[in-house]
Amino acid sequence: MKRNALSDAALAVALVALVGGGAWLAPQLLKGDAAPDKLPTPACDINAASCRVALPDGGSVELSITPRPIPTLTPLAVTADVSGSSMRALALDLAGVDMDMGPNRAALVPLPDQPERFSGSTQLPICSTGQMLWQATLQLADARGGRHDVAFRFTPDGEACAPEDAAAAAATPAATGAGTAGSKTAVPATDLAPQPTDFTLSSADGPVSLRDFRGKLVLLYFGYTFCPDVCPTALTTLAQAMKQLSPEEKRRVQVIFVSVDPPRDTPQHLKEYLAFFDPAFVGVTGSAAEIAAAARSWGVYYAAQAPDASGRYSIDHSAFTALVASNGKLVMRLPHASTPADIAVRLRALLNQPR
Repeated sequence: MKRNALSDAALAVALVALVGGGAWLAPQLLKGDAAPDKLPTPACDINAASCRVALPDGGSVELSITPRPIPTLTPLAVTADVSGSSMRALALDLAGVDMDMGPNRAALVPLPDQPERFSGSTQLPICSTGQMLWQATLQLADARGGRHDVAFRFTPDGEACAPEDAAAAAATPAATGAGTAGSKTAVPATDLAPQPTDFTLSSADGPVSLRDFRGKLVLLYFGYTFCPDVCPTALTTLAQAMKQLSPEEKRRVQVIFVSVDPPRDTPQHLKEYLAFFDPAFVGVTGSAAEIAAAARSWGVYYAAQAPDASGRYSIDHSAFTALVASNGKLVMRLPHASTPADIAVRLRALLNQPR
């Protein structure tokens, strides 16, 4: 009797764990090699209204992404309502159709009081200088663990990335002093060690050295093209800052993007990626040793994380932008929270100094 009681108790615990861990278990069932069932693309416009899609078991799912039209660089609320079906929504993947922007997946979880409604949040991490076509793929799972995907294509609302009002450019920049990546306080060059030095790396148009831009200000950023959020946000900020400069001022400033991901970021891929922000931006890469030496010299930290089951990996890295004077010396590092107006004011102040 004691043994049976223990067995019954163990079984009860297992059942509770199975039910309570359903949110974890279902995604695990989808890790097999079986290709997902791709449902027909609906005719509705997810950018204008919610879209309802018929499911193979006779039910339906209605996807909503708000606000609408869907903007970039703005928190998005995602809701999937399942009706008349045992399927459950797992996640929403956002991907550039013509440019791989890296993984951008929002997990969807059922609401406690509405088990057929699944919700999550995400954000489009890029604001390009032109229109970019995106695909939102809703992932669902049936009771046997099979996956079913339905894709929606849309072009984000371009007005969400309009340059800031010109009056904002007159705002006083943050005071120079010690700060963190979450602060708008610029960190002086004296806080960087060792002293930054020149480097020569490869671009799609040939070798590039910092000394090639003597006489210009340089905005130097270390990142990678598969970065899902921080890098696109930083590049968008730099592109908007450049738009606040006059044509003559722009000719005296150069943005350089150094990839910390040589295996995936080829020179040509860097050029195509940066063109989404500003065709004048220069992307450079090199061997692992060359990138490590340049990053170390400029006080940049980066570390690749372990790849997932599909082989994709992310890279942790510093998020500041180095502002380099026309003589090649570091002026300051601008934190990730700097606004386009902050950067434009600093650039203009340096450009207006007597030569």
